Amino acid sequence: MKKTIPILLSAALLLSACGQAAGTAETTSADAPAAVTETTAQTSAPKTTPGGVDKAETVYAKADADGTVTETTVEAVLKARDGATIEDVAALRDIINKEGDEAYTTGADNALTWENSGNAITYEGKSDAALPVTTRVTYYLNGVETAPADLAGQSGRVRIRFDYTNHTRETVTVDGQEYTVCVPFTAITAVILDGDKFSNIEADNGKVMELDGTTAVLGTAMPGLADSLRLTEFEPLEDTEIPAYFEVSADVTDFSLDFTATILTPSALDDLDTGDLSDLDDLSDTLDDLTDAANELEDGTGALANGVQALYDGFHEYADGVQGLNEGAEALADGLTQLYDSGTALVDGANALRDGLSAVSGAVGGMTSGDTGSNDEMMTQLNEQLAPVISNYGTTLVTDTVTDADLLATLTAAGLTGEQQQAVLGAVGVAMGKALQNDTPAMVQGVAGTVSGVLMGQLGSGISQLQTGLDQLASGSAELARGADTYVKAVGQVSQGADALAEGSAKLDDASDAMYEGLAELHDGAAELHDGMQEFSDKNTDDLSDDLGGGLRNVVRRLKAVQQAGKNYQTFSGLHNGDTGSVKFIVETAEIKK
Repeated sequence: MKKTIPILLSAALLLSACGQAAGTAETTSADAPAAVTETTAQTSAPKTTPGGVDKAETVYAKADADGTVTETTVEAVLKARDGATIEDVAALRDIINKEGDEAYTTGADNALTWENSGNAITYEGKSDAALPVTTRVTYYLNGVETAPADLAGQSGRVRIRFDYTNHTRETVTVDGQEYTVCVPFTAITAVILDGDKFSNIEADNGKVMELDGTTAVLGTAMPGLADSLRLTEFEPLEDTEIPAYFEVSADVTDFSLDFTATILTPSALDDLDTGDLSDLDDLSDTLDDLTDAANELEDGTGALANGVQALYDGFHEYADGVQGLNEGAEALADGLTQLYDSGTALVDGANALRDGLSAVSGAVGGMTSGDTGSNDEMMTQLNEQLAPVISNYGTTLVTDTVTDADLLATLTAAGLTGEQQQAVLGAVGVAMGKALQNDTPAMVQGVAGTVSGVLMGQLGSGISQLQTGLDQLASGSAELARGADTYVKAVGQVSQGADALAEGSAKLDDASDAMYEGLAELHDGAAELHDGMQEFSDKNTDDLSDDLGGGLRNVVRRLKAVQQAGKNYQTFSGLHNGDTGSVKFIVETAEIKK
């Protein structure tokens, strides 16, 4: 056993380093059992056991090269106490006191009563009980499994694999719920390889170190911990590997192996501060709140989608209105352009009318201004036309064969209007016709002159009225020309405004089209957001609350249960009621040599 001491010290150092890397916290007296604290305070340093417990055990197991245990020896140290005797329990045989002469007596149920000399008692005995963790060692040469005895003296690529099986089971209650877990044993295996025979050394779940010309390979595993935590049931940690084996491989010439040594300890998680794990446990409650928030977000995105839908529908009507405005503005601009062109023609016509009426008015004015030559000429022509008529009329009156109707027809044929005929008839009465019998030619000429005078009087009166109307019409045509010009200018300004309106409405129409397309994208995006959030809420929030939240809570509680199981495992051979204990195991395999 002496040759294993340097290796085991190195393994202990590695274990300590692993504990520090895991973030262990300093343990205060408040964390230790009250009985331990009290006993430690009452006992001087020489009277204490390793670790300050009532009983400290080291279990030494000899095994074949394949890991099969052949002999188990338990070394126990009992802390000295006040009183006449020290009570103990040990399911061992062949018990001997190794460092003193205190005797013991046995009792029922493996009870031991030791004499008390005031010193710690160190004793050992043999055990037939199976170890809580067994180790199977398998050897391969050039990839082929080979029995240890057949491997001695061989050369090639060798591989040695250590598989650890945790046989412990303990039911622990955490937060009112029971969990069945394994005691969290940590296995640290040391393999010493001769540097003259082994080269190209590699380790899986281990570390290669040079020690005084030899090579020490240290492997670490925690068998049973993955099953206890059930990490495969928690998706974020399902790929996390907690090794339950250690493997070393190397090129070898003339293979031989002195031994391997494995330390097993259940106390690796003792220093884990589970107070910090409470925060992780509370995270599950936070995830429940996250689920509620996700549901509210789903409702919010639904309301957003509905609002965007309403905006989309309303803007569709607005876009149609803008399009109608644009079309109306374009029609207005075209109509005003045509109206402007027509107004220009109206101005030209009004100016021409004004000029024409001015000319006509001037001509009529000449007729009423005393142009006697023209009037006499007109009278002469009129007399010439009327004389035959009157003569015929007078002749018919004498013979009494012509009626007034015949005279009217004659006057009409001569080109006289209704009013002129009435004037003639008024001037020539039946009585005058009777007088024509004495001097017809002279009387006819006189009557004709009378008729011409009447007609010319009427004509003068009509011309005067015509002059007045022409003056008024000329004045009105001038006003019309000025008004038409003003109208055309106004139409021009309105037309320019209509053109600007049409241009602006066209831009507005284009902008509304672009905005409509943007709203369409927003509408589709809001709908997709709502659908996506609904799908996320349906699938993931339940997963967050149930799988992630519940899974995390389960892992945390199982880790607490595992830690408690490690603290509960205090002895291999037995422990007196009320005492505290600690235990570790050292398993050494046999040598392999020719």
